[in-house]
Order: sequence, then C-alpha cells, then structure tokens
Amino acid sequence: MLDQRASKIYELACPVITNDLPRTNIAVDDGVATALADEATRFNKTLYGFSNECLEADLKILREGGNVEGIYPYWLQSKMSKETDGMPFLNRSLLDMMAKMSYATDPEACLKIFFDTGILFGSYAKLRAKDLDNLLGLVNLVKFSIPARLFEMQRKEGEDSKMIYVLRYVSGMSNELTICMAHYFDGLLSCYSSTRKLITSSSGVIEIEIKPD
Repeated sequence: MLDQRASKIYELACPVITNDLPRTNIAVDDGVATALADEATRFNKTLYGFSNECLEADLKILREGGNVEGIYPYWLQSKMSKETDGMPFLNRSLLDMMAKMSYATDPEACLKIFFDTGILFGSYAKLRAKDLDNLLGLVNLVKFSIPARLFEMQRKEGEDSKMIYVLRYVSGMSNELTICMAHYFDGLLSCYSSTRKLITSSSGVIEIEIKPD
C-alpha cells in the first residue's frame, strides 16, 4: 500500500495528452513514487511539474540518440571530471601531441606527471569507491561513458589461487601516450593497497594486473 504522498504519483505525475486521447496516468514502482515525491519536495516543486520536468529531460537525451542505461553513467562521469578540474571539449589528438612532445624531451618527468595525476584522481575516486571491489563496480558503471574502445575491470583467480583484478584500457593512442596512460592508471591504483603489473603494447592497449596487499 502506498502512503498518501506516494500515491499521488499515479494521479498527477505524467499525463499523456494528445489531440485524440484524454489525460492518462502512468504507474510507477512504489519506491520510485516515494523517492520522486521526496525530490519534488526538496526542490519545492509540485509532483506533477517535477515528474514532467524529469521525463522531458530524459526525452531530450533519447531524441539525441541516447539511451536510458547511459543517462546516469554519463552524468556521473561528467560530475567526477568536473570535481577533479577536468577540461571538456579537448580531443585526444591534443593530449597525444602534448604527450609526444613532453615524452621526447624528458620521459621520466613526463611519466611522473601522469603518475601524480593518477594519484590525484585515485584519491578522489577512493571517496566513492573505498576498496578494489567498489572500484570494480565504479569502473564498470562508467565504462560506457569513457571515450575508449574498451575500458573494463574484472576480478579473477591468479596463479597462486588468490583473487586478482585486471584493468583493461584500449584506445587509439600513440606509443608515447599509451605508456603515459599506463602510468596514470598505475598512479590511480596506487591509492589502493596493491601490487601492480603493467602490460602495454603499441596503439593504445593497456592491461594492469592488480594484486591486493
């Protein structure tokens, strides 16, 4: 049984109005109804107005070719990037060119910059994902919003029968940027108590084995 506040969702939330059809109610799950009512109250909006506002925002994404499953991961990835001073509207070719120039001049200093930047983001990520299991879940949540051919993290049994994690990142990058990005991920993962083995190859293929300490 829905409480009085949540039950209003069936009456007010999302009327469908056309020239031919009368107003139609849309049924939602009890928990969603309660959460939506809570958020409408928090934003000081009517349940009717707030629910239609939410649906219209979702429809804009769908009209642009998006999908429901991608809405939260893309928003989360954007939020995390903003909170770590990430820069939007910069393409990979710019980063690739800068990495090539820096690596050719002083490879050790270049790799340290990427490693330290990884630590910066790893420290932030640990606030949301406190251990490697949580990090695995976070990576696999946002992987579809990352501009890469492949970005995933898996858990499997290692040679000594102990559980290890494997992070894979595949993208179109130069050899120099591939090495730099491997050190970036190594820096990120160093924020978690672990021993790491980096495996890289040309054209942007990175694999890191992570053994929890």
